Amino acid sequence: MQRKNGGLIGKQEEIIPLNSLTRIVFLNLKERQRSDYVFPNKVGGRLEATAYNHHLYRIRENSGLPDSFRPMHGLRHTFASNLANSGKVDMYTLQKLLTHKEFRMIQRYAHLHDDTLKKASEIMDTLSKKRK
Repeated sequence: MQRKNGGLIGKQEEIIPLNSLTRIVFLNLKERQRSDYVFPNKVGGRLEATAYNHHLYRIRENSGLPDSFRPMHGLRHTFASNLANSGKVDMYTLQKLLTHKEFRMIQRYAHLHDDTLKKASEIMDTLSKKRK
């Protein structure tokens, strides 16, 4: 994971790894083949954050989602919640993927379901049996 100054006041541009499936999808996009950016502008440079809002809101409308659904936040929350509830990703790794500077911020996204908590609790049984 690399960080570089994106020229934004008080913020840093973040570069995070793509999973294999997402990488394949983006590499197959015709527009993407001539740029280092996932969402390039018309000349292959960095797309301004506000430039894709129109498209996201159109997707929200066509999907029948309520106006209160914020596409970027909603997708980010779903991503984080699904990973947290998988039991396969630790909170530190999730924090890094979400680029949170402080660990307490990850708690907003990591709502653990009862079954996930029960599975974690059951690990103690396994550890206890190994010690006997």
